[in-house]
Amino acid sequence: MRSLTILLIATLCAASAGTQKKLSQELPQPQQDDEKILNIVSNAREQVDNFTEALAVGSLMEKMQKHEVDVEKAEKLLSQIELDTKNEKHWEKTVWTIPNSEMFPGEMIQSHLGTFLMVEGTAGTCRKRFPNLPGKSRCLGTADTTKAMYVVEAPLDVKAHILMEGLRHGISHWEAINDFQGEPINEVFANAWRTAWFDARNVYCRRSPGAKYFDLSNEEQICK
Repeated sequence: MRSLTILLIATLCAASAGTQKKLSQELPQPQQDDEKILNIVSNAREQVDNFTEALAVGSLMEKMQKHEVDVEKAEKLLSQIELDTKNEKHWEKTVWTIPNSEMFPGEMIQSHLGTFLMVEGTAGTCRKRFPNLPGKSRCLGTADTTKAMYVVEAPLDVKAHILMEGLRHGISHWEAINDFQGEPINEVFANAWRTAWFDARNVYCRRSPGAKYFDLSNEEQICK
């Protein structure tokens, strides 16, 4: 799904690499810095998700088939992880969307993709939503009524919060499965993921002073 998002950004509503670089240089420095930080954090979240789903869960299911672990307890653990993931995805959909008052006529949200929204509209609504798109964008090269799909990215504070929650759950699930199997935690990866979480937390709190969040110990904290 993330690959699809990147492809759509590149083909529907994005500039050439050179133009993107030029546009990014025109952004305020704090905005540039936070975007770079969150891009790295996003990669960390994707990594912990992939490691948990492909490696940890896969390894546990293999041991369940061989009856090398308590199958009943393992099923409960996997069910809890599945429920946590479902609730997290639901939370992501509720924490940020485009209000109806900010939707252009003809626009409709097709789906939530983590820190992105997939929007169905027209080339005309695309141009209204992204007025600073360069001339080479496909949105600018079609008639106003041509149907278009494009991606709307969450504001940086919301993006940081979503990534924080994704990493918090991902790290917790990774550690829970390893603990259940009696295997040591790979501290190299775990520390990198924790560092990414703190980086996202810093962006979130810098942009949302006084906001609440849950730390890596699942304790509620307030941005200071």
